[in-house]
Amino acid sequence: MDHGATTRRVPRVFQWSILVLMLGALESWPQDSRQAGPPFFLGVWVGADAFAWGDLKGMGKDSASTIQAICKDLADIGCNVVWVSGFAPFFAEKPLMKTWLDTAQKHGLRVVLQGSGFPYCIPKGEEEVLARTRQEVIPFWEDIARTYRAHPALLAYCPVEEIGDNVELGEAPTVEALAEVGQAVAKVDPEHPVVTIHIAAWINVARKEVELRQRRLGILIADLYVFTHVHEWSDPNSAWKTAEDATKGFLDWTQQYAALAASARVPLWMFGQANETIWTRKLNGRLESKKNFKMPGEVEMRFQVWAALLSGAKGLLLFPYTSNPQPPEETRATLEEWEYGIGMRTLEGKPTASHAGLRAVGQKFKQDWPLMGRLEPTGDPIEIDMVVGRRFRDPQDNSGHVMLLNRDLSRARKPSPELLKRFALSFSGELAPGDGVRLEPK
Repeated sequence: MDHGATTRRVPRVFQWSILVLMLGALESWPQDSRQAGPPFFLGVWVGADAFAWGDLKGMGKDSASTIQAICKDLADIGCNVVWVSGFAPFFAEKPLMKTWLDTAQKHGLRVVLQGSGFPYCIPKGEEEVLARTRQEVIPFWEDIARTYRAHPALLAYCPVEEIGDNVELGEAPTVEALAEVGQAVAKVDPEHPVVTIHIAAWINVARKEVELRQRRLGILIADLYVFTHVHEWSDPNSAWKTAEDATKGFLDWTQQYAALAASARVPLWMFGQANETIWTRKLNGRLESKKNFKMPGEVEMRFQVWAALLSGAKGLLLFPYTSNPQPPEETRATLEEWEYGIGMRTLEGKPTASHAGLRAVGQKFKQDWPLMGRLEPTGDPIEIDMVVGRRFRDPQDNSGHVMLLNRDLSRARKPSPELLKRFALSFSGELAPGDGVRLEPK
């Protein structure tokens, strides 16, 4: 996945929109989920066969035992979703879909199945996008839907990897193809949505999807990475230079997507950052490497979860669980640049700072995901001295709630008396860096 474009700088003005996130797409979920309402979904992106690819060693002796170890770990962390990507025909991984679904079910996880390569994935940037989609992609996902639509662990289908180009530069046919896949799959399986991931900076592509798919959209998903190093290779317009800019940018982009999701009457999910990367280039015949994305720790992971909740989003997926190895030496000889990433676990299977951070956050929230999934924002976010507050309502009992978030990642902050008064709150504590709290007004 190429996430470099997700760090495009947003205006410094912190614009909030009045949002009431409407869950008009609950009809897309299986009956057992509709009765209680879906929970807030916390999950992680992982490769379909990390063991065979060499992206993860040390957690199992083969693919099946590695999948078992990953699912158990995610459940222990506090996740309830695993986003499984990379079902590709050249790796003959289709049988692993059932392994992932069955194993995830044992650990109380739901699964998003994502394809990669024909016929598993919609072609991007090709002249015959629609023709090839109709001939190859649609029949494949119709077959998958017929096979797994009744599986209790299935959550959604994803037949295209991360849409991120400008509509005017060629992504419109991909979105049109996605709409056709979604329509075809819905005839076979009306319960589980067909989704894709939008690079946040290209929100015009997301608007195009909303326009084309309307209520067949199911879920709107935005991909946003904000924790970066800034150096001479960086485009001044594509990186946040300070943590204050990064948190402001994350909240602003999330609100823009939440407004778009609300206009389409569907839930919003966010994709967040759990990795660091090293960027290597050939310059004047020599290789030079620089750090690109920064490894998020507990503070950054905490902030991403609370920011998603505060925006009214109904899910947060973190990329990625696994690390990716550097290209083989023989391949590097033909490359001008590449990026090496370290995710929640190293190639040897050792947990990293983002793993520890998500564990701390996920375990704290584990029992609250049903409530957090129900809460609906009822007004604007208000920010005073880097603490943001927002009102919510629980439709189950009509009770009122307020979420507070300290978006300062460097120091603890007490909510100002003015902010507490605005929300009729009695709260004498302070919020740790990046931390939040849910309170009930007096």
